[in-house]
Amino acid sequence: MKDDRGFTLIETIVTLAILSIAISMVSYFFMMNFNSNKKISNLNELQYQAQVVNDYLVTRLSQARSINIDPSYDMVTIDTYMSENNIWSYKSRRIMHKANGDIFEEGSELAVYAKSMDFSLDDNNLVSFKIVFEKGKESYVLENSVLMRNAVN
Repeated sequence: MKDDRGFTLIETIVTLAILSIAISMVSYFFMMNFNSNKKISNLNELQYQAQVVNDYLVTRLSQARSINIDPSYDMVTIDTYMSENNIWSYKSRRIMHKANGDIFEEGSELAVYAKSMDFSLDDNNLVSFKIVFEKGKESYVLENSVLMRNAVN
């Protein structure tokens, strides 16, 4: 007498095919979820750094007596109301700040994902700036204008 309690080869192959399709669908879902989370995390970090830089710049520029923009060195010098020179520098995707003549290595790092930094000053003491932040495939553009209230002409 023959024992018929096992699975046939066809049944096993069909079961493996169905399982592989289900596993590939689940793994695709997890990869898409991971990529979305990474994109959102990058955008949040860029927006946070842009907000920190914007708050810092608006405060310093609104109190500034004068500003010197030197595009050849990617540097901005802000002479504030409190008579300290605040130097802003863009070097290798980092925005650094130094006060009172300290060297840049000891300055405060405000942003590490800055791609470009552009400043302009008009005749009415209005400083406009545009800073582009990039991390991975994501980018964020910060644009603002600030009136220097204590400007010395």
